[in-house]
Amino acid sequence: MFKESHITPLLKSPTLDPDVLQSYRPVSNLTFLSKVLETAVSSQLMKHFTTHRLLDEHQSAYRPGHSVETAFQHVYSSVSQQLDRGRAVFLVLIDLSAAFDTVSHENLISLLASKFGIGGNVLQWFQSYLSGRSYKVKIGNSLSESVACEVGVPQGSVLGPILFNCIMAPLPQILRSMGIGCHSYADDTQFWVSFSEDNDSINNEAVARKRITRAFSAISSFMQDNHLKLNPSKTQFIPFSRKNSPSSFAALQLDDGVCIEPSDEVRNLGVVMDYKLSFHSHANSIRKSCFFQLKRLRSIRSFIPKQQFVTLVHAFITSRLDFCNSIFYSLPDSLVNRVQTVQNSCAKCITGAKKFDSATTARKALHWLPVRSRSKFKILLMAHRIVHDPESIPAYMSSSFSTTKHSRTTRFNLSNTLKTDYSFRLITVGGRSIFVAVRDLWNAIPENLRNIASFSCFKSHLKTFLFKEAYGC
Repeated sequence: MFKESHITPLLKSPTLDPDVLQSYRPVSNLTFLSKVLETAVSSQLMKHFTTHRLLDEHQSAYRPGHSVETAFQHVYSSVSQQLDRGRAVFLVLIDLSAAFDTVSHENLISLLASKFGIGGNVLQWFQSYLSGRSYKVKIGNSLSESVACEVGVPQGSVLGPILFNCIMAPLPQILRSMGIGCHSYADDTQFWVSFSEDNDSINNEAVARKRITRAFSAISSFMQDNHLKLNPSKTQFIPFSRKNSPSSFAALQLDDGVCIEPSDEVRNLGVVMDYKLSFHSHANSIRKSCFFQLKRLRSIRSFIPKQQFVTLVHAFITSRLDFCNSIFYSLPDSLVNRVQTVQNSCAKCITGAKKFDSATTARKALHWLPVRSRSKFKILLMAHRIVHDPESIPAYMSSSFSTTKHSRTTRFNLSNTLKTDYSFRLITVGGRSIFVAVRDLWNAIPENLRNIASFSCFKSHLKTFLFKEAYGC
């Protein structure tokens, strides 16, 4: 009973063709007791991984403190720093076909034993967990015959994503051994190569293309060894350059005959990333999707209580505004204001304000921070963890900082200010890095705030501080 799942095919995106099978994601519905048992095992497994630092540093999915936002900011900062140094960057985003569904159980058990130090009864438990599994496909009220599941980890399970992380763990190490920057988030792996646009340079575009070809060969070998399959149709390539547009660069020609055309913009971990790193398309995408949701919510405004309506606004709109909103801190006012209009409209809708009434008054009545202040809020929470609890934040973020102490002994003799080795020349390029934002914002807040060790207490006081700063009260 614990090992049988009901698979419900769900559309990956509303824009995809429902008549095409590849448009669906097979999500497994498992029994409640099965998930309770998996939760108990996963907490112990993650503690083992964290204590012994067994997962790769640049592997962010399904790990406490690691998020889409920290992963994206690491990639964004790495790219912008190279551009700031006058170099161009090729960023490649690879995609896998049915990644979770093709994992070899034999390879996974072998990897758990050899790389992750799991043996004895624990390893036997995992062998038992993976073996003898079956599934039925459920469409509407119809249920298919039971089918044996001899490969893959179940999507929708608690342990499945963690075990998939184990399979993918060697890939970032392989790429870094080749001198290539990379980051992995579940089955979304991206790597980048920087080069000089001077053809006479030792590390020019031709050399960069050869390195990418070698990287793809290594990735293909890794995939074959682990029964995984690259999806060339969804693999993307975007060149970044301060001198040339993507159309100036030729397509990537790989050894197996695959040709990947350069893109002007890509959706990277949910963020629309354009070759100028302006994020205009991302801001417009957020604005469009939020106003679509607000239009739907307005139609039911008069039928539900205010508090329930506020909850719906947070669920369908605020969550979109807050997704990876740390990038808004360093963007121009003209761009941030386009996103701010969404929050203004939501505040007016909730408070019943008229079209030409002050949006600031409506936001203040709801005790909402403006968009840029919400961005500051998130960055400063990250800074607090870096200073007071560096183990709770990814090493690729915390390792870039050092703290300075007070010159004299006081009862608040805690970490005072942040320093970073990250350097930049242009404020509009390298200066937009998260590392610069964390340092500058943290060092600018009052010392009494910086010295609050309790995260919950700091969070409360920080919101009050930013609220007063935003509204001048």
